[in-house]
Amino acid sequence: MNPRFTWLNELPAARCAQLVALYNEVIATEDILGYPSALSATQGAAIADGLARSVGEGSIEFLAIDDETSGRLIGMALLSPNKLPTCAHRAELSKGIIAPAWRHHGVMELALLEIARHCIERHIDLILIDVRENSRAHRLWSKVGFQPYGILQDYARTAKGRFAGVYMFVESQNLLRSMVDRQHAKSDRTHVAEESQT
Repeated sequence: MNPRFTWLNELPAARCAQLVALYNEVIATEDILGYPSALSATQGAAIADGLARSVGEGSIEFLAIDDETSGRLIGMALLSPNKLPTCAHRAELSKGIIAPAWRHHGVMELALLEIARHCIERHIDLILIDVRENSRAHRLWSKVGFQPYGILQDYARTAKGRFAGVYMFVESQNLLRSMVDRQHAKSDRTHVAEESQT
């Protein structure tokens, strides 16, 4: 598996179709994207059109994660820098998703490494997210260093009930260090495993 990371400044029709397909692939396994079931054609078009407009205007930065072999979109993340001069050190990260088949292969760590580097280059010191409490995503963000700064009890409503949401942040430099350390630890484990087989 060989992922490629690209920051896009436009979303052409082919990309929009890939985006909707990725959403539906993830929605089939969990309802954390704000949609309890697969997107209809109308919903998909509305999401893609709105996102394409925001990316084109520069209000949202789109990180595409592609399978280098097939060119398929296997993950994404949206970064929304704060446009106020006094808050330009902050950006909100949203829709950080990986296709189910590509999870547990280190793609998330590489994506976060790319996001941390991108933010540091842009002088963005704080990355903010919000996520459903006790979800898989909440556990993952906590594991990589995001810290809670607030809870909204009535964050999301589904047929299953109401769910609390957690608002979290991480400093870009700390995220970079955390991801670099994880890569080094993974490399060390691989090296030890290879030596034990010789």
